[in-house]
Amino acid sequence: MNRKFRLHMASVLLIAITTAARAGNEEFANFPWIPYDHPAIQYLQQTPNDPVGRLQKDIDSGKTKLTYDPQRGYLPDLLKRLDINRDSQVLVFTKTSFQFPLISPAKPRALYFTDDVYVGSVQNGEVLEFLSLDPKQGAQFYTLDVSQSQRPAFVRPQSVRKSHRRGPERK
Repeated sequence: MNRKFRLHMASVLLIAITTAARAGNEEFANFPWIPYDHPAIQYLQQTPNDPVGRLQKDIDSGKTKLTYDPQRGYLPDLLKRLDINRDSQVLVFTKTSFQFPLISPAKPRALYFTDDVYVGSVQNGEVLEFLSLDPKQGAQFYTLDVSQSQRPAFVRPQSVRKSHRRGPERK
């Protein structure tokens, strides 16, 4: 095939995809904002079985107590308990956190990760951010208050819209 024909076919395909997307089913018009309690997801009705969810169960049962460091808060102990190497740290200054007003090139967000857990730490932030993978439910989002607490608890946001626009909802 010559180059001109390939470009023409690519243009036709792009127009077809765009047209199909615009004519899509209205039920999915707000796809990124499907509520967590939607029957297809049942995000809040099921107990997650991901690394952060399991750690929360251990905290709730008294089996585990998080250690608070005066300089770094719970972060060092969490990295150890979630088996995340500190060398995995990546510094980013994109505004993809709901704590985006605090992130800049001068104050990047630190991300630590393994194959199934990501931890985000924002300088002077109110919470640590977690994404933890559940084998059945997929990505689970959590926050943990950075201030010292007798019983620290991971909080799952009630909806994507609320968690990204106004911060996490507290229980």
